[in-house]
Amino acid sequence: MTGIALLDEKKFVALHRSGLKLGFFDLLSSNRPLVTVDLHQNHDDVAVFKYDSSRFKIALSGCWDSVYSEFNLDLAGSPKLEFVHTEKAEDETFSHGVGFDDAGVLWIALHTGHDPRVMAGVKTYRLADNFGPRKVFFGEAGGVFLVATSKNPRRKGYSTPTTGVWKLNESLTEFDNLFLLNGHSDSGAYHEGKVWITNQASDELISFDLKTRQTRRFCANLNFPHAVDISKNGIFYVTNYGDSSISILREQELRKPTLAARVTKLMASVFP
Repeated sequence: MTGIALLDEKKFVALHRSGLKLGFFDLLSSNRPLVTVDLHQNHDDVAVFKYDSSRFKIALSGCWDSVYSEFNLDLAGSPKLEFVHTEKAEDETFSHGVGFDDAGVLWIALHTGHDPRVMAGVKTYRLADNFGPRKVFFGEAGGVFLVATSKNPRRKGYSTPTTGVWKLNESLTEFDNLFLLNGHSDSGAYHEGKVWITNQASDELISFDLKTRQTRRFCANLNFPHAVDISKNGIFYVTNYGDSSISILREQELRKPTLAARVTKLMASVFP
């Protein structure tokens, strides 16, 4: 399991990378996807933009094969997932992360290869020191954040790279680094003044308080965590690449390891 993106507290879309499937879930109805669609290439990340209460635009990062693919999700009546189009890659650069801002502009994180960069409409941003962007996510008041790493691991037994989070400056001209640490992250999310990232090197989540600038580390029976998204009520959804599952937990489960047994896990076997 790789990408995940929330529609609300109980609804989300998730990617089964090796199974080549995208699924829509509504946990009020079932812990199995209500609708799935077969994919024809690997995808790492997924993002959702809300048109209205029943219509959503979905983007999938395209890895080496494309920049992104776009789908429509219609929840009026029986849920429907419909393919729209695929944007082919113009150069050999790995498209890892996608995200929609409040205006519906698609931001794309291209991590490694010919030209690592972030694209947002007609704008392009690049990081120094050979850091490759892996995920773009958004906070309050239009804040734009970026997860990037110094290497692209190909398996779990990799040498630990450097991971960090950057924030787009007020003049919207470049990303400024917030922090760096040893580890590898594929994803991040914002919640109540903190940014949260996954760390596959230590099977944990890491928080960074934007006010105090302090980092904290939390474990909750994660297994090579790939993506994280957080609901408005503070429910964490984490995909685990190591055992093909989705962990669903609250912050108290992160703070008190003895509560880890209460964490709900949806296994990839729920995909048909």
